Amino acid sequence: MATLQCRKDRYRGVTVNPQDLPDVDSGSFEKILQDSLREWIKEGKRGVWIGVPLDKTHFIPELVKQHFDFHHAKPGMVMMNRWLPEEEENKLPLDANTTVGVGGFVLTDDNKLLVIKERYLPKPVWKLPGGMVDHGEEFSAGVMREVLEETNIRTEFVSIIAFRHAHKQIFGTSNLYIVCRLRPLTTEITMEEREIIEAQWIPVEDYIKDPTITTLNREIAILAMHNSQVTNGKPEEREFAEVQMLRWDKSCNDSVYLCPKKK
Repeated sequence: MATLQCRKDRYRGVTVNPQDLPDVDSGSFEKILQDSLREWIKEGKRGVWIGVPLDKTHFIPELVKQHFDFHHAKPGMVMMNRWLPEEEENKLPLDANTTVGVGGFVLTDDNKLLVIKERYLPKPVWKLPGGMVDHGEEFSAGVMREVLEETNIRTEFVSIIAFRHAHKQIFGTSNLYIVCRLRPLTTEITMEEREIIEAQWIPVEDYIKDPTITTLNREIAILAMHNSQVTNGKPEEREFAEVQMLRWDKSCNDSVYLCPKKK
């Protein structure tokens, strides 16, 4: 009896990687799949994961017949799964449901803030440079990369200022937006003109007073300046400034802030 080559895990699950699927026609695959499922059920396996590459998508109808469902897709493959125990609740994890974005709060010693206007917004307003973190990238590296790509300003990571948790974003996912304090190592701006229409250094006080910026960005700037006052001084004398969580709520000017009142 031929069965699918698989990797077994500590959760009593099995994974069939895309490269391990056999080079057979749909009829032969159906037989191998049925034999594999019987063997796995006999062994008490629970979750089954099968990665299907583009050149074997003709296997998908056979997997669907055996009650497999789609879990996630990546370039070149789709992952399908099935929970085997009929008497147990399905415990297989959902697909990745959160994206991570970063914003760079780049502040000079004389309190000039680096701000940009994005080209593709209906009404461009001043905002922090930033973007999405790449796969496998640390957010500290991601925010410095985004600032460099958009403005050609080299920076040094200092700390996290705040993060915002939003839901119902792209493709129904949630999003974490992490705002980081960065120290500029250069000051001459060169814009990435395909994405940015304007970039400059402005006094942070003017940015906070600007009526066109979002409530979220204003609160972040106020919080950042508050934390700058808390953490100024010699390194050995600094206190730890609080990292705040900002929660998205479209019923309240786009944001609700879970931040303590400033004393």
